[in-house]
Amino acid sequence: MAQAPSADQIISASQKYHDPKGSLTKTTVILTLNEPRPGGADRISVVTFNNKHEFFSLERSVEEGNIYMEQDKEKYSFSFNGSTEFSTEIAEKYKLNKERLTLMKNYYLYLWMLPIKLNDPGTIVHPTASLKDFFGKNGYEIKVTYSPKVGKDIWYFYFDLEDFELIGYRFYHDESKNDGEYILLDQEVQGNKLRLPAIRKWYKHVDDEYLGEDQLKSIEIKSNK
Repeated sequence: MAQAPSADQIISASQKYHDPKGSLTKTTVILTLNEPRPGGADRISVVTFNNKHEFFSLERSVEEGNIYMEQDKEKYSFSFNGSTEFSTEIAEKYKLNKERLTLMKNYYLYLWMLPIKLNDPGTIVHPTASLKDFFGKNGYEIKVTYSPKVGKDIWYFYFDLEDFELIGYRFYHDESKNDGEYILLDQEVQGNKLRLPAIRKWYKHVDDEYLGEDQLKSIEIKSNK
């Protein structure tokens, strides 16, 4: 019987499957998303990032039009319906501030750069992979924790047995309480050989409560000059 690959080998193979040209770290990537939530309308977001040049922006449709937030190295900017002049009420309602922008940047980059983000400093990959059934799909399970300065959550990532595609993940704040969420990935969208999940569905571990869905509509890649 062949020896199972190590966790590091699985992650490396998955990174080559999803991003063989290094687009996520070397180029400008533009993702167009629909992010429906239970009881709410469709929410269209356009996320643009270039990690090499420390750029991130988020444009999102809202009930009164659209909002835009951008970080270009240490420079921050915000607009509402195309104008950088807007009321305090609008700023508070849509959280147009540095703290929210930082939160959104970390959220989108972590999720959409998986499994590349598993190389980040402070990431502790447990060396042994296990064979697990993840909601009807057989895969390798890898446990990931983080140094205290990075995070306290416990994560499990699941990879296809054949091509090492990332098929889902889950996290816990306190695993003994079965809290946290699990995320199911389905289908793919491709751009410049970059492969990202087309559909991401979120559920709570407790009662399998459905929380929402992220639908990737398109990927655009722009090479750096």
